[in-house]
Amino acid sequence: MNMTWDLDILYKGYDDPKYNEDIKKAEELIKKIVALSLELNVESAKECIEKELKLEEEFNSIILELYTYSSLRSSTNVNDTEALMQMAKLSMMLNETVAPSVKFQKFLLGVDLDALAKESEIIKTYRFILNNQKESASHMLSEKEEVLASKLSLVGSNSWSDLQSNLTSNLMIKVEGFSEEMPLSAARNLAYSPDQLVRKNAYIAELNAYKKIDASVAMALNNIKREVNIMMPLRGYKNALEKTLKQSHMSIDTLNAMIDAIKEEAPRFRDYFKLKAKALGYKGSLPFYEIFAPIGSFTKEYSFEDAKNEVLSVYKSFSEPLYEMGKKAFENRWIDVLPKEGKVGGAFCAGLDNHVESRILTNFTGALSDVQTLAHELGHAYHGQVVQQNAPLN
Repeated sequence: MNMTWDLDILYKGYDDPKYNEDIKKAEELIKKIVALSLELNVESAKECIEKELKLEEEFNSIILELYTYSSLRSSTNVNDTEALMQMAKLSMMLNETVAPSVKFQKFLLGVDLDALAKESEIIKTYRFILNNQKESASHMLSEKEEVLASKLSLVGSNSWSDLQSNLTSNLMIKVEGFSEEMPLSAARNLAYSPDQLVRKNAYIAELNAYKKIDASVAMALNNIKREVNIMMPLRGYKNALEKTLKQSHMSIDTLNAMIDAIKEEAPRFRDYFKLKAKALGYKGSLPFYEIFAPIGSFTKEYSFEDAKNEVLSVYKSFSEPLYEMGKKAFENRWIDVLPKEGKVGGAFCAGLDNHVESRILTNFTGALSDVQTLAHELGHAYHGQVVQQNAPLN
């Protein structure tokens, strides 16, 4: 079974004529978006908003195709300089939409969207998005300031984030008992090993490896948060939490209720870990490297073929459409499977909305948790398939 994903459905490379055609289309659409922003008029609000939404539908479809291709390439190799250069180019293109976006969102402040939604089907379809844009407009800076902030973030928080990703993806770890160095994601997966010594050695090796990059990663994280803390009061938010809650459509009461529930149930979780420590032969508390240790005699290590069969078997017992989608994902190379140097850690699912497909990244090493992760990410892919019935911007 091929262990890397196939991105040809997007583009066959940067020399693919389709890629260059889509770049030109995106550039033309940006010109149209900019032109429309100069023609916004409250008296013809319905027509202006309808034109804007149709342009956004078309532009989003193309720019997502372009950006997703480079993003997926770089996620399996953070040292792919060609992909990084293309993402930088696309980011600069997107910056050209900041000014017209600010104009449009501030224009919405003077519009009765509920009344227009009764007259226009497309406005009715996107009323939720439009209301969010209208609310966000009240926290916007001036047009020039928003453009400046967007450009500075490219060399600010975005670059710090790229640095953190590059450092952790290229970090190789030498675990005692293993002949070769391994990527961070592979070392972390050893926390699920049935061998107590392997778990402990992997944990110690991971902590030691961090010493090579800890100062740089700390600086990256601190500067990302510093940018947030600088921008929030300028936008009229009390703090970053207020902005996050609004973006998540959540009240502070809901958040506090969730936190209270966690605090209330935490003692049960601690009791579980005390019992696990006892089961593993510890007299005191459970060492951190034993949190994910398997209990009992189950020591099965899964091949990717085993994992595929296990996931599809469970899917089939639950839902035929889910099973069919999972089968298609394995057969058509939707999944990039194994950890390697330069590949980002963890796992994710990226939707290819124009193709009703997804691409899934995992760092599979054969633990049961890796099988569960695979099932989880394929679940996102199924969600992506189901929501295709929605209008594009939704």
